[in-house]
Amino acid sequence: MSSLREVKDRIASVRSTLKITSAMKLVASSKLRKAQRTIEALRPYEATLESILAAVSGTPDSAADAGTNGAAALYPNLTGCRPIPTPAAASFRQA
Repeated sequence: MSSLREVKDRIASVRSTLKITSAMKLVASSKLRKAQRTIEALRPYEATLESILAAVSGTPDSAADAGTNGAAALYPNLTGCRPIPTPAAASFRQA
């Protein structure tokens, strides 16, 4: 049978773990709210990009909705500021 001291230590350990877990929940919820705000801030850019792509493709609907009807589809290559590393690009890097 466990002594009273061991039981009290175990209770304290569980309480400590509970505090750590609740702090981790707070951090996670804060990061989630920040990510949601960032995504909401990007919505105007998404709408503008969608209208630009619709104008370039010449169709009012997106290419995914309209289908290609056997014709080749045009997909613009949109990337961020950083280049994508490729084996061919490695030979152009400066030492």
